[in-house]
Amino acid sequence: MNTNWIELICTIGPSSNNPYVLRRMKQLGVTLLRINMSHTSIPQLDKMVKSVRAITDIPICIDTEGAQIRTGNVINNSIELKQGTIVELTKKNIIGNFRRLTLTPDTIFAQIKIGTMFFLDFNKVLLLIIKKTESGDFLAKIMQGGKIGSNKAVNIDNGIDLQSITKKDIEAIQYANKNFINTFALSFSSGKESIKHLRSLVKKDAKVISKVESRKGINNLNDIIQYSDAILIDRGDLSREEPIEKIPALQKMIITKAHQKPIPVYVATNLLESMVANSFPTRAEINDIANTLTDGANGLVLAAETAVGKYPVQCVNMVDKMIKQYNSDIEDIAKLETSWKGVDLINNTILPHGYSSDDYRITPKQLKKKKDKQSILVNSFIISDINNIANGCYSPLTGFMTKEEIDCVLDNYSLPNGIIWPMPIILQISLGKPNIGIGETVILVDGNSNKRVGHITISDIYKFDKKNITKRWFKTDSMKHPGVKRIVNGGDYFIGGEIKQDDAYYKISPEYCMTPSQVRTIFAHKGWERVVGFHTRNIPHRAHEYIQRKAMEKADADGLFIHPAIGEKKSGDFTIDAIIESYKVYIDDAGLSNKALLSGFWANSWYSGPREAVFTAICRKNYGCSHFVIGRDHTGVGDFYKQNEIHDLFEKLGDIGIKPIFFNMVVYNSKKNVYEEISMEKISAKHKKVSGTKVRDLLTKRKFPPEWMVRTAVSDHLLKCISKGKKILVK
Repeated sequence: MNTNWIELICTIGPSSNNPYVLRRMKQLGVTLLRINMSHTSIPQLDKMVKSVRAITDIPICIDTEGAQIRTGNVINNSIELKQGTIVELTKKNIIGNFRRLTLTPDTIFAQIKIGTMFFLDFNKVLLLIIKKTESGDFLAKIMQGGKIGSNKAVNIDNGIDLQSITKKDIEAIQYANKNFINTFALSFSSGKESIKHLRSLVKKDAKVISKVESRKGINNLNDIIQYSDAILIDRGDLSREEPIEKIPALQKMIITKAHQKPIPVYVATNLLESMVANSFPTRAEINDIANTLTDGANGLVLAAETAVGKYPVQCVNMVDKMIKQYNSDIEDIAKLETSWKGVDLINNTILPHGYSSDDYRITPKQLKKKKDKQSILVNSFIISDINNIANGCYSPLTGFMTKEEIDCVLDNYSLPNGIIWPMPIILQISLGKPNIGIGETVILVDGNSNKRVGHITISDIYKFDKKNITKRWFKTDSMKHPGVKRIVNGGDYFIGGEIKQDDAYYKISPEYCMTPSQVRTIFAHKGWERVVGFHTRNIPHRAHEYIQRKAMEKADADGLFIHPAIGEKKSGDFTIDAIIESYKVYIDDAGLSNKALLSGFWANSWYSGPREAVFTAICRKNYGCSHFVIGRDHTGVGDFYKQNEIHDLFEKLGDIGIKPIFFNMVVYNSKKNVYEEISMEKISAKHKKVSGTKVRDLLTKRKFPPEWMVRTAVSDHLLKCISKGKKILVK
């Protein structure tokens, strides 16, 4: 591409639609005037075009409204949504407040699913859908609070199909065709079909500029480039779906690929954002423009700076000077080549297990669906594994393991490709030899509800000597070990193969069943890079509090991810509701709402000691944690494992991408009124154990545990639950 000719595109709005500014734009070399249909009605379009053409002959570009979810109007054009509160999302056209908000278009409501995460107004606010109302509206919990305005863009973490060109866009295009406007910018271009649709509506010689501003646009970039006359990178909308720190690399990649066709590339958003209110830019903005030009951009687009800013002429003048300076100083621009793999980027510096910085997280393969003649009944234990494979918790696994993979894991603590992995993930079936073959796609059905859970494409069907596998896995074949008992009482056959989940299952409310991607997103929005993961099967007691606080100190952590196990429970365990609700009380009472994130870990324990300790650490790495707490008897049972075995296995395996923080037994020193880590042989009369069994016994008798054992607010909450007839223990 010819880099010596840089186009300057300006958005017309209240600040620039006047004779003086339009004349200055012409003098300063503006090549195209953009009218943004997202903020322009059809009557306003007619008035704007006529007023512009009365002053200048600069060509006009119609920028379509496009397929985008937006908030409706809100009271006073600005409201604050507070973290932890519930807001109703409605299709009704209302003036929104902190209790109720309108979303448009109303067609999206038929596609919203429980567990969907919404990002409002440049990701200032994060919502998680937790319930559908009888009227068809939705309740959402605010996971990250902040202020939002009227008519602000909304992004989601699950795809919703929207029309690429709206009814209003079609009216605008028809107006443009009648009034000799021949340049169009296609918002949220998703691929060749949306571009073909636009071309079918405009004149044959019209210029189509495709805007790349979504992950779907990135994934379909080659087709978009092939069918477009130019590309416009909207960095603002793109940063709603991609981590902001990745935008520079994306910009380089898009420009490089477009120039290979070749077609020109324009760059928009945040070029001179500070000049919306100030008369002079920041040094960072000037440096950004220079780097954008060095990347090979063929045009720069001013948006809010000229549409609603206080200093539209100064903005145009500054960009014009930057272009002239660039052309004066730079004779040859080095062509930057950036490879791109079309993968999902991670909102966190901790990459999923098994992937390098060049890989990021690989998009799961879409299975080719064959005739679903066969089905396999699965229980909740297996369903949790299906869920965790599909959502990335078990990354890099994409299915249940084959015999080769299990042998490698049991013998070498790794997958056949060398990636560290300590735990078999198995699909053991209770029937005799299944009447299915390698390569078949089989339905997985919940044995309780008879509901389809997903599919598996069979790659292996095999048997194991159960005594052999249990000794290698659990270091015992004793039926007193729960993992051994499960294997021995299970079926004789195992199935390996890739799975695809139909819909996510929720053990409890989706606000406490968040996926790794959603948790990483929240970490990113909170600015957390160093995060301690905490695994527990109990309510919070004082030893937990001590461990969490000390772990945060040791790691210099930004945040704490409290991730209690919510899988199958045995008799005498605290119920899932009791654990989650008591942790909510603890977080609030301890003032940790800005330092801690709570979500459930739906994985069932095999009680395999050291192997499972490493496994649970890797899972928390996949959630974005940088550090992980390892307790004295983490994921063990009885006396099957020695205390030092966990530490030794971590040492043997080396760096797995998440740092373990080891803790000994924590006791209360009644003499010093402090909590201490101590070995069993050093315990004396002054040391009091924080006993989970003692806590359960006292609560069962409706007595308060001592304050040094359990925080008063937590005990009070649990006793109130008991008095209301709620179960806090599994029978």
